Amino acid sequence: MKAPHRRSAGASITSRDPFEQWSQAVEIRREWLGYALSTAPADRAATEQAITALYSLVHRPPPEFVWVDSPVAALPLVAAT
Repeated sequence: MKAPHRRSAGASITSRDPFEQWSQAVEIRREWLGYALSTAPADRAATEQAITALYSLVHRPPPEFVWVDSPVAALPLVAAT
């Protein structure tokens, strides 16, 4: 799964009309829910780079990344921690 293209205004509400704001919020939620529920393959390199950068911002060493093929395959790894 590729990271979404950033909106030119960020993911922000641009209208002053409360009904239009609600409509924009619903669309933003729908878009991001689609990414959250997607079963498309992750862009592993981009994910590791982004998370490593976040750790660096808080002066932490990069985490160890372990990729699995499915949530079920991750269960033994999660249970072991």
